[in-house]
Amino acid sequence: MMNSRIEISNRATVLGVISLCVMVVFFETAQQYFYVKTYDLSAEATFLDLFITQSRKWFIWLLSLTLVYRYMSRLAGQETIRVKDVLRVFVMISGCLLLVLLVMSLVEVLLNADRFSAAVYGSYFRFYVFQKTPIYMLGYLILAVVFYLFQLNRLLAFQILEFNQLEAKDKASYYSEHNNQSVDQQVSVLKIKVGNSHKIININDIDWIEADDYCVNVHVRNNRFVYTMRTSLKALEQVLPGDFMRVHRSAIVNMNAVEEYTSGGSGSIKLTTGDEIVIAKSKLKLVNEYFSYSSNGMEH
Repeated sequence: MMNSRIEISNRATVLGVISLCVMVVFFETAQQYFYVKTYDLSAEATFLDLFITQSRKWFIWLLSLTLVYRYMSRLAGQETIRVKDVLRVFVMISGCLLLVLLVMSLVEVLLNADRFSAAVYGSYFRFYVFQKTPIYMLGYLILAVVFYLFQLNRLLAFQILEFNQLEAKDKASYYSEHNNQSVDQQVSVLKIKVGNSHKIININDIDWIEADDYCVNVHVRNNRFVYTMRTSLKALEQVLPGDFMRVHRSAIVNMNAVEEYTSGGSGSIKLTTGDEIVIAKSKLKLVNEYFSYSSNGMEH
């Protein structure tokens, strides 16, 4: 679950990609229709028929974008981009292009050819290599950059500070968002940079933090908001207060948000949100010790 700002960005990105594809399909159809009618290539071809054919080809290409998106998302999570990473992008895109051309040729042969043969399939494939490679490759490269920048924008910079260390404008923003309720000046807060502004989150409002490749997802206030940040659990573990415990290699939990836990067999923690998190065997002793000294009266 993401906050509304990120949800809108996701929706806008998807709609933007689809709108761009529709425009390109329409342009290619109009271009093909012009050639067909000008040079009398087919008396039976209609604009709608050509549009459906082009849409089918671009739909296959569109499906391959999920691979590009996932790869660029992982790349955005890295601290630095190396030359070999850029080369891998070109190799990945080339592989996607080859796969799309192979599938597209097969589909068109099955739909249009009288019979299937290696020669017929090869002629379709060669035709699409020359016709589609330039525009498909350009589309891949442009959208790879868009996906990378989009994911980079989701990876938010942050600081953990005491409330009294915040600037006056950040305090004013916090008070405004929380209906002017007072806050202990010594409480720890998470200061997240979102665009040109900052989001201030009380550390106590964080339920848990999960690892996600090169980033972490911070679940805040009963999962109403989830913030993706470019950092590691190890780095956060060193700066978070004592009530936050690394219970698994992929999870840090605010122990104040725990509703119950089990320590027998493969231990697990259940949060007030309903989320269940596995406790690593190496962390069971620490969890047991925490609740042994706590007065929260957890069930186990």
